[in-house]
Amino acid sequence: MAEEELSLLAEIFCFPGELVHWRSGDAIHVNVKISEPCAQMGSHDVLNNFVLPLDYPSNSISEINITSSSLPADFINRIKEKLQIHAVTRRGEPMLLELIELSKESLNKLHNQTDLCQHLDKANIQQKKCLQAEDIQSCTDPDSTEKRQANCSSIQYKGLWITLIQLDHMRSKSKYTKIIKNWSKYFNLSGRLIFCQKLILILLLGDRENLKTYLVQHKTACVDVDSRGHSCKERMMTVLTEEPYTATVKEGKNMGFSDFQAVECSNMAEVENIFKTYMLHYFCHSLSVCLVNTPPPLF
Repeated sequence: MAEEELSLLAEIFCFPGELVHWRSGDAIHVNVKISEPCAQMGSHDVLNNFVLPLDYPSNSISEINITSSSLPADFINRIKEKLQIHAVTRRGEPMLLELIELSKESLNKLHNQTDLCQHLDKANIQQKKCLQAEDIQSCTDPDSTEKRQANCSSIQYKGLWITLIQLDHMRSKSKYTKIIKNWSKYFNLSGRLIFCQKLILILLLGDRENLKTYLVQHKTACVDVDSRGHSCKERMMTVLTEEPYTATVKEGKNMGFSDFQAVECSNMAEVENIFKTYMLHYFCHSLSVCLVNTPPPLF
C-alpha cells in the first residue's frame, strides 16, 4: 500500500528534491517539500518528514516532523500537532496525501493570523533593504542596462507553471473531456486538450499549486469507464513535463493561452503547430523523447 501512495506522490511532486523516500531498518522515511505563496514573503519552503512502519497503513505513522527556514518554531509546532492528531484518527488507512494537503491548508490559515503577519513583515522589510542595496549597485554597473534589454523579450511569470500530460486512452471520450474542461475552469487553468490519432495530451497553464491540486484530483477521482462500463480512476496518466512558464512577449502581448479548449489534430504537424503558435518550441523535444514508441515519429 505504501508503494501505491509513493507512486501517486511521485506523479505530483516530480521535481528534484520535492519527494525523497528511503528505507532504513524497520521504517520507511518520506520527505515532501512544499512551497506555499505568502503575501508578506512571496513564498517559502516547508519540509514534511514522515516515518512509516513497514506494515503501514495497518499501523499509524511513527513520526511526523515539519521544518521551515522562514517560519517561527511555534507556528511549525502548531502544524505538526494538527498532522499528528489527524494521523491518529486515520489509523489503518492511507493518509500521506491527506497529511500533505492538511499541511498546506494549515499554512494558508496561519498566513492570515496577525502575529504571523507581523513576524513576516519584519523579515520582508529587511529583505527589501537588501534588494534596494542591490539595485543601487546595479545602477553603477555599466553593463546592467544592456543585460536588462537582453532579457526583455522573455519573461518568467511568478507563480505560473506549465504542465504537459499524456493519457493512454479514453473509453468515454465525451464524458472524460467534459470532466477535464470543468476541472480546468474550476482550478483556473488554461491550455489545450489535444487529440491526434491515438495520442492524447493535456497542456495546462496556471498557478503551480493549482496544477498540483489538479493532478491529485485527476489521479484520485473517477474520470472514465472500464471495459465493463463501470466508473474507474485514471491509472495510466504520465506527466511528461512540468516547469516554470516563460512567456514570450510579442508586440507587448503575452503569447500564452487565454482559455482551455479541446482540439482535434489529424497529424503530428498540427500538434507541432500548436506548440509553435504559443511559443512552446522547447516542449517539442520533451514530447519526442517521451513518446518515442508512438508512431508516426514526432517532430
